Amino acid sequence: MPKKLSILFVFILVLSCKSDDNSIDYCSLVDCAVASNTIHLKFLGVENDENLLANETLDSGDIQILNGQNQTVTFSIEEYPSTGMIMVVPVSTEEFGQKSFTIDVEGESSSVSFNTTFRQSECCGSYTEIEGLETAIPYDYKLQEYGSLPISITFYIPSN
Repeated sequence: MPKKLSILFVFILVLSCKSDDNSIDYCSLVDCAVASNTIHLKFLGVENDENLLANETLDSGDIQILNGQNQTVTFSIEEYPSTGMIMVVPVSTEEFGQKSFTIDVEGESSSVSFNTTFRQSECCGSYTEIEGLETAIPYDYKLQEYGSLPISITFYIPSN
């Protein structure tokens, strides 16, 4: 019996020992943002800030997006509780470098261009950084750019 108790004591002692590794895992303290390689477009009325996609004043069929090679970019319409209905335009990350988009809204053309680079974060995933953002937009607009994708642009469209 004493032999069994000795083995049990040694077993419990081994299980209760801690590693001397006192390093702190700082990455576990970081709340990472989800990478989104997109441009978010919101269309509001100048007079009342009403979302023109939500109230169907602006039909998504009246909007065309072209990339720098004049190819049509397929976008989606998504609804979020905090922002309402927005247009989500994907930005290709197959190659990094200069990107440009032409946004045609009912015959009025706007352009957005920027340079992209890849960034691997120490704690979080990879991100597409942007710099050199330039816009040419014939409407009043508000731009939110965080140094990495996504970019958010709110267009203020006057009523016809």
